[in-house]
Amino acid sequence: MSPIKFICFVSIFLLCQDAVAAKSFYSDGDFYFGGKLGGVLLDSEEPLEPGENKMVNLSSGLTLGYNINSYLSVETDMSYLGQYQDELSGEDKNLFAIGASLSTRYRLSDDAALYVKLGPAWVEDNVSLSSGLGIKYRLSPNWELDSGYRWIKDTPSTDDDLYEFTLGINYKFGVVSHQPVRPAVEPTLKHKKKVELLDATSTTAITVSKPVSISAKSLFGFDSSKLVATEALAEVLKNVIASKDTEICITAYTDSLGAKEYNLTLSKQRAEATRSYFISNGVEPSRIHVDWKGEASPVATNRTAEGRALNRRVKIELN
Repeated sequence: MSPIKFICFVSIFLLCQDAVAAKSFYSDGDFYFGGKLGGVLLDSEEPLEPGENKMVNLSSGLTLGYNINSYLSVETDMSYLGQYQDELSGEDKNLFAIGASLSTRYRLSDDAALYVKLGPAWVEDNVSLSSGLGIKYRLSPNWELDSGYRWIKDTPSTDDDLYEFTLGINYKFGVVSHQPVRPAVEPTLKHKKKVELLDATSTTAITVSKPVSISAKSLFGFDSSKLVATEALAEVLKNVIASKDTEICITAYTDSLGAKEYNLTLSKQRAEATRSYFISNGVEPSRIHVDWKGEASPVATNRTAEGRALNRRVKIELN
């Protein structure tokens, strides 16, 4: 499969995934600006002399982009692609290019995303097809690392395909700093029971007289509603079994990464998975009430990994 066919296929696949599942990357700030350095290889079809290797030239460039939404952006770049030999004159020339592309991102984690881009590249007054893929990694709210690969078809005067590998850094404008949001004070319920919560960072059981908030990370896999650990739920189960008239209220939440509809669906699936755990362990379904809020009612900022981890939670009340 040619590079352009492969990257087109991946682009369509990621766009469909984003449209259906909305597993998207962050989009803090609208505009971003960056620089890059790398190496360029001209894939000449001419036979090489014995012992001769294809030359890799140093490349550099500037990038300006705009985030349309959390998974789509448009980008333009100006690049120096090294020296090459003009096939007509035989002279060494510097090769420059201006590119424009549409890029889609697929979230790999809180801070990393795979991206694919496709568009035209203007090289020496001619237009060539360009495509690329890479990974962006967030270093801070404003700065991100960009490691990528680009292919330009049939560059002028050489008619050779060009392959570029770069490492760059981008600065994002418009990022707003938020102070952590303090949890709302829950009203005391008349018949609320004392329950024990297994702390996510400790093996010591803590007795509390307020709703139990369990980190989603301690229950589910990344971006999943499948229970992978139930130690914290087992602590709650002990209290439920001990009191036959206790009712369980389960509410699930997510962070704000991704589309609201997807987050709401994921929180629903996690709430129902938690409900199924209690039912499978002998609790009557009539005693269990579930709710899901998606990214609503955050207890911390969604601008940091630590804050997002606090917002991904399952709250359990015993009444």
